[in-house]
Amino acid sequence: MNLRFNYLDNILKISDESVHCLEIENRGYFYRCISDFVKISNGDVLEDIYCFDNENQEISLSNRVSTIFDYFNFETIFKRYTVNLNKYIINNSDDITKDKLAKDYKKIKLNIMKYFSKLDLPISINEEFNFDLILKLLKPKIDCNYSLLNNLLTLIELEKIFQVNKLLIFVNLKQLLNKEELIELYKYSLYNKVKILLIDAQSYGPTLDYEKKIIIDSNLDEIMI
Repeated sequence: MNLRFNYLDNILKISDESVHCLEIENRGYFYRCISDFVKISNGDVLEDIYCFDNENQEISLSNRVSTIFDYFNFETIFKRYTVNLNKYIINNSDDITKDKLAKDYKKIKLNIMKYFSKLDLPISINEEFNFDLILKLLKPKIDCNYSLLNNLLTLIELEKIFQVNKLLIFVNLKQLLNKEELIELYKYSLYNKVKILLIDAQSYGPTLDYEKKIIIDSNLDEIMI
């Protein structure tokens, strides 16, 4: 996957071999870049950012990018995958399991109706067993962790399983993770073939293991490392 920005000289070549970082010291360009990716995450199609493969065929990123900058609210981030989680459960449940759940539902319904029968009221209960309603009642969700790194690794795992996005963008993540944690994140994302891009508002110097970067200084000079 290659990203060409109308306002940058270099093309960002995102592969399964290394993690790319944009370190943008120019505040105006940093804001513009993040703003553009947020718009793409929300379904907009922008001319300023063009994505293409190695054969120069365009890749649509609209609604297929997740731009993450709130690292204190993973509950909301994980909640976006609930629909995919429910679909996974439904698609991977065999007929035997569904039949057993239907029988259990019938038993529960009969027990509830015993209470209603004591009332002189016209009360009815939904006769049809609905797997979707059972899931809504159980409310399966992905639990958060107190460790930022563990939450990020869970996010990578979710993307590996459900393939919701073509690209995960982490904004100013280097402010919160140390070098060892960043390298672990890089290794895990590359191993699972989940493409990530780090965009930071300052330069962090030489590259880490598994990392390639473009530094854009305050004068808009670009340095590719």
